[in-house]
Amino acid sequence: MYEMAQGDESPWYGYLQSLPRRADIPLLWDAESLKWLAGTDVGKWVERDEKNVRDDFGVLQTLVADYPSVFVSQNGVRWDDFECFMDTTSLVSSRAFMVDEFRGNSMVPFADIFNHLTSAANVHIESEEAVCLLCGNEFGCEHTEPLDDSDDESEHEDHDDCESHGDHEDHEGCESHGDSGSDEWSDEGSEDESDGEEIPILVDCNGIPVIDSSDDMDVDDDDDDKDKASDKNEDDSPKMDDDDMLSGTLDMVVYQPCNAGSEVFNTYGDHGSAYLLHRYGFCDTDNDFDSVALDT
Repeated sequence: MYEMAQGDESPWYGYLQSLPRRADIPLLWDAESLKWLAGTDVGKWVERDEKNVRDDFGVLQTLVADYPSVFVSQNGVRWDDFECFMDTTSLVSSRAFMVDEFRGNSMVPFADIFNHLTSAANVHIESEEAVCLLCGNEFGCEHTEPLDDSDDESEHEDHDDCESHGDHEDHEGCESHGDSGSDEWSDEGSEDESDGEEIPILVDCNGIPVIDSSDDMDVDDDDDDKDKASDKNEDDSPKMDDDDMLSGTLDMVVYQPCNAGSEVFNTYGDHGSAYLLHRYGFCDTDNDFDSVALDT
Protein backbone atom coordinates (compact mmCIF):
# COMPACT_ATOMS: atom_id res chain seq x y z
CA MET A 1 0.00 0.00 0.00
CA TYR A 2 2.85 2.37 0.78
CA GLU A 3 4.47 1.91 -2.64
CA MET A 4 1.11 2.30 -4.35
CA ALA A 5 0.56 5.56 -2.47
CA GLN A 6 3.86 6.91 -3.85
CA GLY A 7 2.49 6.82 -7.39
CA ASP A 8 5.08 7.27 -10.14
CA GLU A 9 7.71 8.18 -7.54
CA SER A 10 7.86 4.56 -6.43
CA PRO A 11 10.63 2.46 -8.01
CA TRP A 12 8.00 -0.27 -8.40
CA TYR A 13 5.47 1.97 -10.17
CA GLY A 14 5.61 0.10 -13.49
CA TYR A 15 5.19 -3.26 -11.80
CA LEU A 16 2.34 -2.07 -9.60
CA GLN A 17 0.51 -0.71 -12.64
CA SER A 18 0.54 -4.19 -14.18
CA LEU A 19 -1.33 -5.73 -11.22
CA PRO A 20 -5.10 -6.16 -11.02
CA ARG A 21 -6.99 -4.25 -8.36
CA ARG A 22 -7.57 -7.43 -6.37
CA ALA A 23 -7.16 -11.20 -6.57
CA ASP A 24 -10.22 -13.45 -6.49
CA ILE A 25 -9.42 -15.40 -3.32
CA PRO A 26 -12.11 -16.79 -0.98
CA LEU A 27 -11.27 -14.15 1.63
CA LEU A 28 -12.99 -11.60 -0.64
CA TRP A 29 -15.98 -13.71 -1.61
CA ASP A 30 -19.46 -12.53 -0.68
CA ALA A 31 -21.65 -14.39 1.82
CA GLU A 32 -23.56 -16.24 -0.90
CA SER A 33 -20.39 -17.61 -2.49
CA LEU A 34 -18.91 -18.61 0.87
CA LYS A 35 -21.84 -20.99 1.41
CA TRP A 36 -20.20 -23.33 -1.09
CA LEU A 37 -17.25 -23.66 1.30
CA ALA A 38 -19.34 -24.61 4.36
CA GLY A 39 -17.85 -27.59 6.17
CA THR A 40 -14.61 -27.55 4.16
CA ASP A 41 -11.07 -26.81 5.23
CA VAL A 42 -11.08 -23.65 3.13
CA GLY A 43 -14.24 -22.41 4.87
CA LYS A 44 -12.54 -22.79 8.27
CA TRP A 45 -9.38 -21.04 7.04
CA VAL A 46 -11.39 -18.10 5.71
CA GLU A 47 -13.09 -17.60 9.09
CA ARG A 48 -9.67 -17.51 10.73
CA ASP A 49 -8.33 -15.16 8.08
CA GLU A 50 -11.15 -12.65 8.53
CA LYS A 51 -10.30 -12.23 12.19
CA ASN A 52 -6.55 -11.98 11.56
CA VAL A 53 -6.97 -9.42 8.77
CA ARG A 54 -9.15 -7.19 10.95
CA ASP A 55 -6.57 -7.41 13.74
CA ASP A 56 -3.84 -6.40 11.28
CA PHE A 57 -5.94 -3.51 10.03
CA GLY A 58 -6.34 -2.29 13.61
CA VAL A 59 -2.57 -2.32 14.09
CA LEU A 60 -2.16 -0.39 10.84
CA GLN A 61 -4.57 2.30 12.02
CA THR A 62 -2.45 2.82 15.13
CA LEU A 63 0.63 3.33 12.95
CA VAL A 64 -1.23 5.71 10.64
CA ALA A 65 -2.29 7.81 13.62
CA ASP A 66 1.24 7.87 15.06
CA TYR A 67 2.99 8.69 11.74
CA PRO A 68 0.60 10.76 9.60
CA SER A 69 3.45 12.22 7.53
CA VAL A 70 4.47 8.73 6.41
CA PHE A 71 1.07 7.20 5.73
CA VAL A 72 -0.48 9.77 3.41
CA SER A 73 -3.70 8.87 1.59
CA GLN A 74 -3.03 9.64 -2.07
CA ASN A 75 -2.93 8.13 -5.57
CA GLY A 76 -6.00 6.00 -4.89
CA VAL A 77 -4.73 4.64 -1.58
CA ARG A 78 -6.74 5.35 1.57
CA TRP A 79 -5.18 4.09 4.76
CA ASP A 80 -8.46 4.17 6.68
CA ASP A 81 -10.33 2.16 4.02
CA PHE A 82 -10.67 -1.51 5.00
CA GLU A 83 -11.66 -2.52 1.47
CA CYS A 84 -8.46 -0.97 0.09
CA PHE A 85 -6.49 -2.89 2.70
CA MET A 86 -8.26 -6.13 1.71
CA ASP A 87 -7.52 -5.58 -1.97
CA THR A 88 -3.81 -5.20 -1.24
CA THR A 89 -3.88 -8.21 1.08
CA SER A 90 -5.33 -10.36 -1.71
CA LEU A 91 -2.50 -9.34 -4.07
CA VAL A 92 0.17 -10.18 -1.50
CA SER A 93 -1.50 -13.50 -0.68
CA SER A 94 -1.74 -14.61 -4.31
CA ARG A 95 1.65 -13.35 -5.56
CA ALA A 96 4.21 -13.19 -2.74
CA PHE A 97 6.53 -16.12 -2.11
CA MET A 98 9.50 -16.96 0.08
CA VAL A 99 12.69 -15.42 -1.34
CA ASP A 100 15.18 -15.96 1.49
CA GLU A 101 15.48 -15.72 5.26
CA PHE A 102 16.35 -12.01 5.15
CA ARG A 103 13.67 -10.77 2.71
CA GLY A 104 10.98 -13.26 3.67
CA ASN A 105 7.83 -13.38 1.53
CA SER A 106 8.18 -10.90 -1.32
CA MET A 107 6.40 -9.83 -4.49
CA VAL A 108 8.85 -10.17 -7.38
CA PRO A 109 8.26 -8.56 -10.79
CA PHE A 110 8.22 -10.96 -13.75
CA ALA A 111 8.49 -14.02 -11.48
CA ASP A 112 4.74 -13.93 -10.76
CA ILE A 113 3.58 -14.02 -14.41
CA PHE A 114 3.86 -17.83 -14.55
CA ASN A 115 0.79 -19.90 -13.72
CA HIS A 116 0.99 -23.03 -11.58
CA LEU A 117 0.63 -26.57 -12.86
CA THR A 118 0.89 -29.47 -10.43
CA SER A 119 3.47 -32.14 -11.30
CA ALA A 120 4.01 -30.78 -14.82
CA ALA A 121 5.73 -27.41 -14.39
CA ASN A 122 8.47 -26.31 -16.78
CA VAL A 123 10.30 -23.85 -14.56
CA HIS A 124 10.89 -23.09 -10.92
CA ILE A 125 12.48 -20.24 -8.99
CA GLU A 126 15.83 -20.68 -7.29
CA SER A 127 17.49 -18.49 -4.70
CA GLU A 128 19.94 -18.82 -1.82
CA GLU A 129 17.65 -18.95 1.22
CA ALA A 130 20.41 -19.28 3.86
CA VAL A 131 21.65 -15.69 3.93
CA CYS A 132 22.76 -13.30 6.65
CA LEU A 133 19.72 -12.24 8.66
CA LEU A 134 21.16 -8.73 9.16
CA CYS A 135 22.22 -7.71 5.64
CA GLY A 136 21.07 -10.46 3.27
CA ASN A 137 24.54 -11.35 1.90
CA GLU A 138 24.92 -14.91 0.69
CA PHE A 139 28.59 -15.87 0.93
CA GLY A 140 29.74 -14.38 4.21
CA CYS A 141 29.85 -10.83 5.56
CA GLU A 142 31.04 -8.86 8.56
CA HIS A 143 28.18 -10.30 10.61
CA THR A 144 29.06 -13.94 9.94
CA GLU A 145 32.88 -13.98 9.73
CA PRO A 146 34.49 -15.14 13.02
CA LEU A 147 36.64 -12.66 14.89
CA ASP A 148 40.41 -13.17 14.61
CA ASP A 149 41.46 -13.99 18.18
CA SER A 150 44.89 -15.39 17.28
CA ASP A 151 46.61 -12.34 18.84
CA ASP A 152 44.69 -12.82 22.07
CA GLU A 153 45.62 -16.52 22.16
CA SER A 154 49.29 -15.67 21.57
CA GLU A 155 49.32 -13.13 24.39
CA HIS A 156 47.56 -15.60 26.65
CA GLU A 157 50.16 -18.29 25.91
CA ASP A 158 53.04 -15.87 26.62
CA HIS A 159 51.41 -14.88 29.89
CA ASP A 160 51.02 -18.54 30.86
CA ASP A 161 54.71 -19.18 30.12
CA CYS A 162 55.73 -16.39 32.46
CA GLU A 163 53.36 -17.51 35.21
CA SER A 164 54.66 -21.06 34.98
CA HIS A 165 57.95 -19.97 36.65
CA GLY A 166 57.93 -20.73 40.35
CA ASP A 167 59.34 -17.58 41.99
CA HIS A 168 59.58 -13.83 41.47
CA GLU A 169 63.17 -14.00 40.27
CA ASP A 170 62.27 -16.39 37.49
CA HIS A 171 59.34 -14.18 36.57
CA GLU A 172 61.66 -11.19 36.20
CA GLY A 173 63.96 -13.33 34.14
CA CYS A 174 61.13 -14.21 31.88
CA GLU A 175 60.30 -10.55 31.34
CA SER A 176 63.91 -9.59 30.67
CA HIS A 177 64.32 -12.52 28.29
CA GLY A 178 61.25 -11.41 26.38
CA ASP A 179 62.61 -7.85 26.08
CA SER A 180 66.06 -8.90 24.96
CA GLY A 181 64.64 -11.43 22.55
CA SER A 182 62.45 -8.85 20.88
CA ASP A 183 65.43 -6.45 20.59
CA GLU A 184 67.57 -9.11 18.97
CA TRP A 185 64.91 -10.04 16.46
CA SER A 186 64.17 -6.41 15.64
CA ASP A 187 67.88 -5.70 15.05
CA GLU A 188 68.34 -8.72 12.84
CA GLY A 189 65.15 -8.08 10.97
CA SER A 190 66.12 -4.44 10.32
CA GLU A 191 69.29 -5.43 8.49
CA ASP A 192 68.92 -5.26 4.74
CA GLU A 193 70.48 -8.02 2.68
CA SER A 194 72.47 -5.38 0.79
CA ASP A 195 74.28 -4.39 4.01
CA GLY A 196 76.56 -7.43 3.77
CA GLU A 197 79.74 -7.82 1.73
CA GLU A 198 80.08 -5.20 -0.98
CA ILE A 199 79.82 -6.58 -4.53
CA PRO A 200 82.80 -5.53 -6.70
CA ILE A 201 82.11 -3.52 -9.84
CA LEU A 202 83.96 -4.40 -13.07
CA VAL A 203 85.77 -1.50 -14.73
CA ASP A 204 87.88 -1.15 -17.85
CA CYS A 205 91.42 0.20 -18.07
CA ASN A 206 90.11 3.76 -17.95
CA GLY A 207 88.11 3.05 -14.78
CA ILE A 208 84.75 3.09 -16.53
CA PRO A 209 82.25 0.48 -15.16
CA VAL A 210 81.32 -2.29 -17.57
CA ILE A 211 78.44 -4.77 -17.53
CA ASP A 212 79.31 -8.41 -17.43
CA SER A 213 77.75 -10.39 -20.28
CA SER A 214 76.36 -12.87 -17.77
CA ASP A 215 74.57 -10.03 -15.99
CA ASP A 216 73.13 -8.92 -19.32
CA MET A 217 71.84 -12.43 -19.92
CA ASP A 218 70.35 -12.52 -16.46
CA VAL A 219 68.51 -9.27 -17.15
CA ASP A 220 67.10 -10.65 -20.38
CA ASP A 221 66.13 -13.85 -18.62
CA ASP A 222 64.41 -11.86 -15.90
CA ASP A 223 62.44 -9.91 -18.51
CA ASP A 224 61.38 -13.15 -20.17
CA ASP A 225 60.36 -14.58 -16.82
CA LYS A 226 58.32 -11.46 -16.07
CA ASP A 227 56.57 -11.69 -19.45
CA LYS A 228 55.79 -15.34 -18.87
CA ALA A 229 54.55 -14.61 -15.35
CA SER A 230 52.38 -11.81 -16.70
CA ASP A 231 50.87 -14.13 -19.31
CA LYS A 232 50.33 -16.78 -16.65
CA ASN A 233 48.64 -14.29 -14.35
CA GLU A 234 46.29 -13.27 -17.15
CA ASP A 235 45.42 -16.91 -17.74
CA ASP A 236 44.98 -17.54 -14.01
CA SER A 237 42.94 -14.38 -13.39
CA PRO A 238 39.70 -15.20 -11.60
CA LYS A 239 36.82 -15.69 -13.98
CA MET A 240 33.17 -15.32 -13.07
CA ASP A 241 31.73 -18.77 -12.52
CA ASP A 242 28.11 -19.84 -12.33
CA ASP A 243 27.94 -19.23 -8.57
CA ASP A 244 29.18 -15.65 -8.99
CA MET A 245 26.65 -14.97 -11.73
CA LEU A 246 23.81 -16.29 -9.56
CA SER A 247 24.91 -14.38 -6.47
CA GLY A 248 22.30 -11.90 -5.29
CA THR A 249 19.79 -12.95 -7.93
CA LEU A 250 16.46 -14.72 -8.10
CA ASP A 251 16.53 -17.11 -11.04
CA MET A 252 13.80 -18.77 -13.06
CA VAL A 253 15.35 -22.10 -14.07
CA VAL A 254 13.99 -24.33 -16.82
CA TYR A 255 14.04 -28.01 -15.85
CA GLN A 256 11.39 -29.42 -18.21
CA PRO A 257 11.22 -28.85 -21.99
CA CYS A 258 9.25 -25.81 -23.14
CA ASN A 259 7.54 -26.21 -26.50
CA ALA A 260 7.27 -23.24 -28.84
CA GLY A 261 3.84 -21.64 -28.66
CA SER A 262 2.91 -23.41 -25.41
CA GLU A 263 2.42 -21.81 -22.00
CA VAL A 264 5.33 -22.07 -19.58
CA PHE A 265 4.22 -23.16 -16.11
CA ASN A 266 5.80 -22.61 -12.72
CA THR A 267 5.19 -24.58 -9.53
CA TYR A 268 3.95 -22.98 -6.32
CA GLY A 269 4.85 -26.11 -4.39
CA ASP A 270 3.37 -29.53 -3.74
CA HIS A 271 -0.02 -28.42 -2.42
CA GLY A 272 -3.52 -29.80 -2.48
CA SER A 273 -6.42 -27.98 -4.16
CA ALA A 274 -7.73 -26.65 -0.84
CA TYR A 275 -4.49 -24.77 -0.22
CA LEU A 276 -4.31 -23.50 -3.81
CA LEU A 277 -7.87 -22.18 -3.66
CA HIS A 278 -7.36 -20.55 -0.28
CA ARG A 279 -4.03 -18.92 -1.09
CA TYR A 280 -4.21 -18.22 -4.83
CA GLY A 281 -7.90 -18.46 -5.78
CA PHE A 282 -7.82 -21.45 -8.15
CA CYS A 283 -7.91 -25.24 -8.12
CA ASP A 284 -5.94 -27.76 -10.15
CA THR A 285 -8.27 -30.40 -11.59
CA ASP A 286 -5.51 -33.03 -11.73
CA ASN A 287 -3.75 -32.84 -8.38
CA ASP A 288 -1.89 -35.76 -6.83
CA PHE A 289 -1.60 -33.84 -3.55
CA ASP A 290 -5.29 -33.50 -2.73
CA SER A 291 -6.21 -34.57 0.78
CA VAL A 292 -9.11 -34.51 3.22
CA ALA A 293 -8.71 -33.43 6.82
CA LEU A 294 -10.74 -35.21 9.50
CA ASP A 295 -11.57 -33.60 12.83
CA THR A 296 -10.96 -35.90 15.78
